[in-house]
Amino acid sequence: MAYFLPEPPVLKIFLYLTPGLFVLFMIIKAAEFYANKKEKVKVLSITQEGLHYYQHTTPLRWDEISEIEIIDKKLSVTVKGKPAADFSLNLGQTTNEYKVDELAKLLGSYFSGKIYVYEKAESCGC
Repeated sequence: MAYFLPEPPVLKIFLYLTPGLFVLFMIIKAAEFYANKKEKVKVLSITQEGLHYYQHTTPLRWDEISEIEIIDKKLSVTVKGKPAADFSLNLGQTTNEYKVDELAKLLGSYFSGKIYVYEKAESCGC
């Protein structure tokens, strides 16, 4: 005849709490995943030191930038010697409230090179 010892109370508590803690952990991880999945607002900050684009960890200094173009509300920045640092940004997808000419003027106050601005004329819908 087999004799089983009664389970210690600590083991019972552990056995009953483990599935609940696992479910709680999975809920937290799922909430974290969906919070990070939200669409990022593309951020561009313009300072006296340089441009900071949200995909780069460090700001681009003005002396590193070789060319800036704004073509139909799309900002393109070319960096000297670092093609991986080049970027294009649709200004309509940012929280930037500047008009194209205002943005070009602001960039020109810091950037010593040439800024190219091209805009298509708005269609009348005819």
